[in-house]
Amino acid sequence: MTATEVLLDRLDSLWKDGVAPNLGEFLADCHDPVGCAEICAADLEWRWRSPERSPDTAWPAIAYEALLGDTWDLPACRQLVIDAEWLARSAWGDKPHIDHFIAHHQLSESQCGSLWEKLDQVVLMKLIVGHNSKNVLEFTVPQELTLGRQNLWEPPSPAWIPDARRLVVADIQQRNISRKQLGIRRVRVEEIELVNFSERRALKIDIYEIAPGGTMSVFLPFVFRFNSLTISAIAASA
Repeated sequence: MTATEVLLDRLDSLWKDGVAPNLGEFLADCHDPVGCAEICAADLEWRWRSPERSPDTAWPAIAYEALLGDTWDLPACRQLVIDAEWLARSAWGDKPHIDHFIAHHQLSESQCGSLWEKLDQVVLMKLIVGHNSKNVLEFTVPQELTLGRQNLWEPPSPAWIPDARRLVVADIQQRNISRKQLGIRRVRVEEIELVNFSERRALKIDIYEIAPGGTMSVFLPFVFRFNSLTISAIAASA
């Protein structure tokens, strides 16, 4: 067991006993920058998980800046604590919108992948595709996917193409459906954003209409008909 693991075990024991640790003492005993960030990340998680959580006891990542000092300026260490805030708030808190969270912390595009991975730790999202009153496909959904008409090299509808993160919803001869027609993007624990990729035509989904290039947010579970298919987007246990 490493020195950091010993400190983390000690921190966990205190929180399990209902005692908020003195982080200054823990960090003074830790001489590894990444270990210090891991200790702060663990403390942040405990604060959000606590049944007695309040605005004073549940800290955001920025609350650890002064405690970490120069370690906070190391991108990898800062990211550890920010990721912990995202995970904790998504699991036990206010379930923030990913775009708002990214903007608040001024994260780069390359830093966003880990946020979606943490979201999957809380709740996975699945699509169930029905055809002729039978469920024919069921799969875990990545953070973003597209729905559209079959390409020459793809199987007929309905088909899930994992590498392309693409659901084929119409056969190649169905010209009323574009090859890239609808986007689905996960934006928080139980919310997705539907994107109309067409720049000229509104997209009708059941009773809903999405303007050209527009978006619409919906909460899970969400069931809609697209072409001849029934598509259910659901939250599933991770």
